[in-house]
Amino acid sequence: MSAFRHRRLWPLLLVVFGIACDDSGPSETSGDLRQGQGSDRGPFVIEGDALATDGGPLNDRRDDELRLLDGLGPQGDLRQIIVPAEGVLRISPDQVTVPLGAGMPGTVRFVVSREFPDGASVEVPSAQIVWAVEPAGLGDLDGATGTFTARMLGDGFVRASHGTDTLSANVRVVDIGEVFEPGTPPDAADRFENAPAGVDCAPTWRYPEPLTAIPANLTGLTFQWDSHGHDLFRLSFEVGELTVLWFTNDDTLTPNDDVWKVLTTAAAGGELRVTLRGLGGAGASACEGTTLPLRVDRAPMVGAIYYWSTSEAGIMRIPIGEKQPEHFLTPRTAPQVACPACHALSRDGTRIAVTRTTFPPFGELYVAPTLTPTQPYFNPAGHVSYFPSFNPRGDRLVGGSGGQLVVTNVEDGALIERLPMPANRVGGSPDWDWREDKIVAALGDSGLFNPIPDVGISQGRIAQWVKNGDVWEGPEILVERQDDEGNDRPAFSPDGRFIAFHRTGVAQNMGQAMGNASNSLWLIPSAGGQMPTELVAANQAVGMGNSWPKWAPTSGGGRLWLAFSSIRDYGHILDQDQASVCLDPPECSRTGADARPQLWITGIDPNAPPGSDPSAPAFWLPYQDLNSGNHIPYWAVYVKR
Repeated sequence: MSAFRHRRLWPLLLVVFGIACDDSGPSETSGDLRQGQGSDRGPFVIEGDALATDGGPLNDRRDDELRLLDGLGPQGDLRQIIVPAEGVLRISPDQVTVPLGAGMPGTVRFVVSREFPDGASVEVPSAQIVWAVEPAGLGDLDGATGTFTARMLGDGFVRASHGTDTLSANVRVVDIGEVFEPGTPPDAADRFENAPAGVDCAPTWRYPEPLTAIPANLTGLTFQWDSHGHDLFRLSFEVGELTVLWFTNDDTLTPNDDVWKVLTTAAAGGELRVTLRGLGGAGASACEGTTLPLRVDRAPMVGAIYYWSTSEAGIMRIPIGEKQPEHFLTPRTAPQVACPACHALSRDGTRIAVTRTTFPPFGELYVAPTLTPTQPYFNPAGHVSYFPSFNPRGDRLVGGSGGQLVVTNVEDGALIERLPMPANRVGGSPDWDWREDKIVAALGDSGLFNPIPDVGISQGRIAQWVKNGDVWEGPEILVERQDDEGNDRPAFSPDGRFIAFHRTGVAQNMGQAMGNASNSLWLIPSAGGQMPTELVAANQAVGMGNSWPKWAPTSGGGRLWLAFSSIRDYGHILDQDQASVCLDPPECSRTGADARPQLWITGIDPNAPPGSDPSAPAFWLPYQDLNSGNHIPYWAVYVKR
């Protein structure tokens, strides 16, 4: 836990959460109001200047205004005009950051609207809203504009009443000064202010990369750098005019959630810039490094990531927002499910399918509800399906079986149909479109090139099958193989527009079974007609073994998040060249069996010009196990119960 010391009063945080409040006044919910029943005349709103909203503080006028809602003014006179108040009442924003002090305005404007079944939304004029702030001293609210101005630290809420409906928003005002990690000297800030500037002595960044795209709700991002002999560091986080200074003795920093949320909320849709300075150890000079820019996207990460762990020999789950992985289908939780691997989730996250690799036979299909994963729908014996994928409805699966692509029933495992396969060809690693009946898969040559096609297609093409009525048509070749290169593990984006896949280079002997170092990430439009685009920023460099791409469920707007496995370094926390102790260190490298693949996420810009690289530098998925090789980061809808 970071220590806070307020050398300067820089209030930087105002987080507003929509909640339900329970009182004897008008009916209310958390941003989802139904029509109130407080008047036998039906729903109504107050029009014109009936409330005499003069733009001043409203806390001391609350009682009079509530009487007006009953139809009578302070003297008993009827002053309201009754009109229908249809639609669902909303208040926005429900989360906001407001810097206060140091020249900051320290304000936030609330907007109240009514949303209708046809999707229309109409803003309610602020003058028609009955506003209140509790406790009164927390801040003032200008009734003419709906603008809240913070006045003191603490917790409370803003109340907005319109007609018989009332919304409340929790308000938390926190004053953050300079942040000191445990162990830093109490005069650290003064040391940096008074030290002379050094030359050619700056600490250098190791992680993350410049212009990495992160979602605004990401937690656990750990900044890492090489100290260059310093033993005291200051990180300056800047978003516009907002600045937070952070002091630490370490060469890593994981900002605590509260302060980090301030910064990412303020930077959403723009850039967060971090500048690093070092002091001490190498001398009395303060040495400033380069500024690290990060892109903070408004599109949050949602759901959960299910991945296969080599150390656990099973499937782990990390719900977004949680700080440790869960044992989902591993020997600890499901010893009866032998070596569950090659997994897939239904798009709604309610079902999981895995290839149970018993010895022998191999490749038995195991399907179960995610709520009760140890209770399969049917006995897996006799049902073969490698790398299964669910259809949009979640009642069918497509998987590999002897080089053929077969569709089975989720409830009983019965074979329904086979996709057409050209002569002398085999298919594998299929993926079903999230929205319609389209299937993409790797397509390779039969025979010696692919003796075990269900495990992986060597020197493959990317092909697509489309269902026309009751008949599957295809396959249409979207990506042809070049020379000795291969294409495999395709995956549809949630909007169906793109297909991500990995390409294996000619250096087939550079890796291990679960992560060939020559693999790289590529993208192709599902409509075809274009050459594939390499995700250069996400790939980082050659030899990183970037593979198994899987997309996140969409949350509306912004970037699409694409997870993958990689054997790149995670700063200096995981140096893949030193992944294990070996007798001959030069031979112990990321290209050998000792490297530990980890899960990384890149932001894909869906509006990038055709042919341009839509990816951003990737970030390491926080809280995964560093001591395991992690693969197939299947992403699905999930709400933790």
